[in-house]
Order: sequence, then C-alpha cells, then structure tokens
Amino acid sequence: MNKRSMTTLDSAGAEALFVVDGIIVSKEVFSAVPTSDIQNIRVLKGSAASIYGSRGGNGVVEVDTKRGKYK
Repeated sequence: MNKRSMTTLDSAGAEALFVVDGIIVSKEVFSAVPTSDIQNIRVLKGSAASIYGSRGGNGVVEVDTKRGKYK
C-alpha cells in the first residue's frame, strides 16, 4: 500500500456518525445525552445513511430528544 492510501484508511476510522436533534455531534456529546431525554433512536446504514454523504459511510445513529421536539 502506498502512503496516501494508508493515511486515508487510518484517518477514516470505523466510527458511526452521531446526530442529536439534527445536529452532528461527537461521540462524547452523544454519550452525555441522558437516557430519560431520548424520545427516539434510529440507526441508518447503507443507502439510508447516504443523506449524510461520505460522513455517513460507517452508519449513522440519529437521536431525537424530548427537549429537541419543542425547540
């Protein structure tokens, strides 16, 4: 493998994209959402995750909170 492809693979990671109330957030922010505030969770894979472009290539975890519904 050449250096370019190794760098691309290393930086890509295998982590899903986390979206809370329509906002892309880090894994740390996602894990800080209290479970009592969660209204709905959706896991998108494949073509369903393509609405997020290449960032959704490893899947997308969408969370709707009870508070986000009223904002």
